[in-house]
Parts: sequence; C-alpha cells; structure tokens
Amino acid sequence: MNNDLVTCLQASVLSGTLFGLTYASYVTYHTSMGSLHYTETQGGLHYASYASMAKLWGLQGLRLANDVVIDFSSYAILMQQGPKQLVEFIASAELEVELSKLFAAIGKFGVNADAFQVFPSVPSTS
Repeated sequence: MNNDLVTCLQASVLSGTLFGLTYASYVTYHTSMGSLHYTETQGGLHYASYASMAKLWGLQGLRLANDVVIDFSSYAILMQQGPKQLVEFIASAELEVELSKLFAAIGKFGVNADAFQVFPSVPSTS
C-alpha cells in the first residue's frame, strides 16, 4: 500500500470513525491507534504498530519537506488581485481606508514567494 495513503487513512479517515462509534475507555481518540482495544487486539503491547506509524509519518514529513506543498507564487498573484476588489468596494461605500501597509505586505509576500518557488509571482511582460 502507498505510504501516503496509509498515513492519510491513519490520521484522518479512520480517526473520524472513532468519535464514540467504538467501545473504548474514553469517548474519543485522536487516531485509529489511540485506543486500548486496538492495542490489545491488533497493535501489540510492545507498540510495534506505533513505531511503524512513526516511521511512516517521518517518511511523509521528509517527502513534504523536499516538495512544493503550496505554490506560494500563484498564491501571491491572487493576493495581488484581491485588494483591487477591496479598493473598488471601499470607493463604492465612500469610505477612507489606508491600504498602503496591506499592499506593502502583499508585495513582500510576492518577493519571498519568488525566492522559494520556480515560477515568479509576477508574470513576465517580455
């Protein structure tokens, strides 16, 4: 089975079924391996399954650390477009709001995104 799928199932899908739908000493558990019943019947009292899950989570963490998880550069483009709508809304409401710090923060985010991503946040004009 794919390690990515195993960690997803272990952390999210299966844990959703443990909120009061199984017998346990306590009402809820944080993972599918958090109950005494699981440990006694399937997990093993020497915590072998816990060690295996820790290895899988470690591998998943290493994969995520070496991969582009969030494309910050495309997010920066969206952030640059959003305030334009805000400016239009403020103008239509006849309000006076200082947005220079917001625009500066978005610009700084875009510059930092470019440093970490392959694709620049501002499309080339050439």
